[in-house]
Amino acid sequence: MDTYHYTESGLKNIIINGDFIDCDDQGNEVITIPALGMLHLVIAKGLLMQEGPLDGDEIKFLRTEAGFTQAALAELLHRDPQTVGRWERGDTKIEAITDMVLRQIIAEKLQPERNFITLNTGFETQSKRVGMVVKKSQLTIKHTPEKEEHYSFAS
Repeated sequence: MDTYHYTESGLKNIIINGDFIDCDDQGNEVITIPALGMLHLVIAKGLLMQEGPLDGDEIKFLRTEAGFTQAALAELLHRDPQTVGRWERGDTKIEAITDMVLRQIIAEKLQPERNFITLNTGFETQSKRVGMVVKKSQLTIKHTPEKEEHYSFAS
């Protein structure tokens, strides 16, 4: 099984395990990632469940996966659209309570996708999760083509 550092998501810490090397018509090796939408849902779930505050790249990934513009997300969070931009650029950090609400909004927005994402935690647990100062680790995902979901977290 090969590993692939999936930077196309805009995130620096996503590793997927599976066989993604294919050949094009000229015999050149190309990377082919199947079920991209499902992969992005698994990444989103991993980001929503991780400990520590969301960083700018993670906020941008989650926002775009949920289909929000910066302005639309800002309106839901009762913030200025420029604030969302500053979070995404890393100019300012998101406040813990806003991080908690953002995670809930994204989980609810993505929930209709096969009932896949639920936070399954109360606000006390969420508060501890977003308040932790942790070094972000890699999110490792494995491709399992024989399963309907196609992707799951690697153990």
